[in-house]
Amino acid sequence: MTRLLEGNDTVHYLATFKQLATACSWPQKQWAPRLAGLLTGKARQAYATMPTTECQDYSQVKAAILAKYEINAECYHRRFREAQVKKGDTPKELYTRLHEILEKWLNQGEQPINVIV
Repeated sequence: MTRLLEGNDTVHYLATFKQLATACSWPQKQWAPRLAGLLTGKARQAYATMPTTECQDYSQVKAAILAKYEINAECYHRRFREAQVKKGDTPKELYTRLHEILEKWLNQGEQPINVIV
């Protein structure tokens, strides 16, 4: 995997990392140290300022990175309300993008909620 660079979609990057880690059958205790080597900028800063006990836990590292980038329920709420049709979007692509943003908005910091639209 390439490094997480400033300007990359952080949420998408972390989701891709998790898919890769799962596909490669890495033990979950190895996820945080493997991710740490790929971080740059604000994400690396978030990791570097974590207590040693927390920086070994992938879920806590992910939460610290998202907090550093201020990716929270309000962020998803804003993305949902400001979403526009992109040039070349099919209705299905627009629906999928809006559905993903809505799920993230509703699930941020809570137990997952199944959204059926």
